[in-house]
Amino acid sequence: MTIRQISEAAGCHINTVRPVARNMFPGVRSASRGMAIDYDKEQSFKIMDRLPKRNIIEPLQKEITTPTNLEGSTLTQKDLEMIGVIVGHVMRNMESRVSNIEQRFEERKALLPPPEMEPRQQLKKIVNSYCGQSHSDYRTAWNDLYREFNYLYHCNVQLAAKNRDIKGVDYVDTVMEKLPELISVAIKLFGQE
Repeated sequence: MTIRQISEAAGCHINTVRPVARNMFPGVRSASRGMAIDYDKEQSFKIMDRLPKRNIIEPLQKEITTPTNLEGSTLTQKDLEMIGVIVGHVMRNMESRVSNIEQRFEERKALLPPPEMEPRQQLKKIVNSYCGQSHSDYRTAWNDLYREFNYLYHCNVQLAAKNRDIKGVDYVDTVMEKLPELISVAIKLFGQE
């Protein structure tokens, strides 16, 4: 058990357990620097016996030292072997089923539709597509879009955005909350979706 495990089992803080363990077993060191020291069962019980909280070892010793063999059981060695064979067979079947399910999941994941585009991405795609097809300047396209939007919604997006030191699309999206309307104006103006 490590010092942390001993402290959890004993209900003490690590800083209480560490000095007791170091005083009792000064020669015990971790395998490599920075790794936790792993005390064996007897050492762990001796450490817990010296901690301020008493009467915690007896229940733990009884719990851990309970025999794990099947003395007094009605199962024979052949029964145990049969159970092992059955459990092994069931586990192999379960593994094949799980791998089958994982494979089907991967196949169906490929059939899922692609995620929908964010409104800003959609707007940018419309403007970029228009500029690519018409060989026009991006600045001119965005200015035309904002001009048309200004006429329809009786505002001046570029001036208001400049006063707030943000981009025009940020102003339409966050302040006016009319990004879907700007997209519809772009679709109408540039004639595409």
